[in-house]
This record gives sequence, structure tokens and C-alpha cells, in this order.
Amino acid sequence: MSDSNRVSGHTLRCEGAAFDEKGRRISWRTTGGEGRAKCSCGELSHVMFSANRRKQWHRDHKASL
Repeated sequence: MSDSNRVSGHTLRCEGAAFDEKGRRISWRTTGGEGRAKCSCGELSHVMFSANRRKQWHRDHKASL
């Protein structure tokens, strides 16, 4: 990731792994499956079905700041 894509205080947790509504990681074995993305700022996405979609959510989250 280039420095131009970095936003201080905003990193995607666990490479797009799925988290539940309380921000707890759902599976430690995979990043795939149904769940929410989690940013280091504490914001959670809506439920998504893949790590790639959660990564896109995070890119959009940072761009909106």
C-alpha cells in the first residue's frame, strides 16, 4: 500500500477478517465468511460475505474521511 492510501488511525483489522456486531473476530482460521469489517478507529461495517468486500468497505471508509 502506498503512503497516499494511508490514513492515520485507520487500519483494517486482521486483513478483512469477519467480526461480529460487538467487534469480536468470528474465526481465527480464515478471513472469509459472513461478518463485518473492523477499522482500528472502532467503526464496523454492515455484514458482508467476503474479505474482499470488507477490504473495499475499508478503502471507501478511508476515502470518506
